Amino acid sequence: VSTQSTGLVIDVSALLTENHALREEKRKLLMECEDLRNKYCNLVEVDLKNLRANETITRNTMENLREENTSLKKQIESLREENTSLKKQIESLREENTSLKKQIESLREENTSLKNQIGDLKNQIGEMREENTSLKKEMEKLSEKYDLLDKRYDLLEKRYDLLEKRYDLLE
Repeated sequence: VSTQSTGLVIDVSALLTENHALREEKRKLLMECEDLRNKYCNLVEVDLKNLRANETITRNTMENLREENTSLKKQIESLREENTSLKKQIESLREENTSLKKQIESLREENTSLKNQIGDLKNQIGEMREENTSLKKEMEKLSEKYDLLDKRYDLLEKRYDLLEKRYDLLE
């Protein structure tokens, strides 16, 4: 009986020691869990702050892109209007040029019938040729300006397309 009771005492004592060690390990694990939970909460809080900051930056970027997009649309519309105006000017110059060519032809026909006024008519024709040359140069300059504006318009359209793609990617 005493051997058995000593064996039980030893078993209970060993169990108590093991129970105490397990409780200590449980306490340490609970402390580690608490530390990990605090670290996780801090990381989540930092991540949330970063996400909010990124959202603000993204919102601001989107607004800036919208404003730039609106500005580019206005520029494109302005260029279209300017382009239309230049086309009208070119057409007007062409009509004027045609009119001047008709006048020159009329003067040539009149020249053959009015031989006694040849000197005066030669001077007038010379002046008209200079004016015609000046108009041609002016037309060439306008044509070159039109070509430059057309190229600028193409570039703005490409930029607008890129901005739309960039806007789409940001969404």
